[in-house]
Amino acid sequence: MINIDQLLAEINSKGKLLIKEWIDQGYREDLHLDFKCKSSPSTPAPNDFDRKNYSKALSGFSNSDGGILVWGVEAPGSGNSQRYRRPIKHVRAFAEHLDSLVSRLVNPSVQGVINTVIFENKNQDTGYVVSYIPRSSRAPHRAEADGLKHYYKRYGDSFKPIEHYELEYMFGLRSAPDLGVFWGAEGFNDGSNSGNIRCFINIGITNYGREIAKYPCLRLRFDKTTIYKHDVNYEPSLIYYSTPTRGSKNNIVVVTARVTPGLVIYPEDHMIFFVFNFDTPLSSILTNTLPSFNLSYDLFSQHFKSLFGQTLKISGKKICENIKRKLDLSVSI
Repeated sequence: MINIDQLLAEINSKGKLLIKEWIDQGYREDLHLDFKCKSSPSTPAPNDFDRKNYSKALSGFSNSDGGILVWGVEAPGSGNSQRYRRPIKHVRAFAEHLDSLVSRLVNPSVQGVINTVIFENKNQDTGYVVSYIPRSSRAPHRAEADGLKHYYKRYGDSFKPIEHYELEYMFGLRSAPDLGVFWGAEGFNDGSNSGNIRCFINIGITNYGREIAKYPCLRLRFDKTTIYKHDVNYEPSLIYYSTPTRGSKNNIVVVTARVTPGLVIYPEDHMIFFVFNFDTPLSSILTNTLPSFNLSYDLFSQHFKSLFGQTLKISGKKICENIKRKLDLSVSI
């Protein structure tokens, strides 16, 4: 059984070649991987049978350890190692339909679902769709397709209804916070004659869950040689920063930000933990020529399933777009 993150990375890097390998080798479905044919591969819209398969997968994978559903590969059944290629016509439109169904085929909706097209023939718009369904901290999720109305989990290579005692336990976990990392950028004219704009990148934690996040903590790994410099004096009465330590690669430093005792993040609220500042000519912002800012992070809180080694890749163009939206360009620079 392969790790879900490794599986997703392999799909993104190999694409159609990996589909061929699976078919040639009779690759087995498991806890994290499921194959499905589209019932009518020549039409773009999913029919009732497709909607039920998708609804079960959204419920089952999100209630388990996450997983990947590959549309366009036939797996006849348990014990049969034969796999068949069944590419989908109008595959782009099919992926768009799947995107639109996420909020309707499972309750509550699953955050972070990604439907990726892998082309068999791009000019003919044929290929496969890889549906990535992450594990959810808001479980349990109920399948809402017509005729289902059940909570599912992934057991081995199948989706099965959840037992009542498991549901009781999962509903008990609903009180846990559901945390994620956000970023934003802003800038202002400091009134000097340098011609530069003073800019900031803010990085923090959002609580999407229904429970207060206690003892939240964010650990960042970043390149100290970029133009983006960590402001160690940000909100000293609220945030405590550890002494920077050397990371596993050259120029990478590790800093942990902890809130002062008693500080919490309420449901549907957020808090900034890190601020990086830099000065840049206005022309760099207007022409979208700022460098990218890549970080990795670990995220912790009481009653929250800790996240380790997550990546946050912020493109220079996105930073510029954020600053331009918030900067009053009518001010004389």
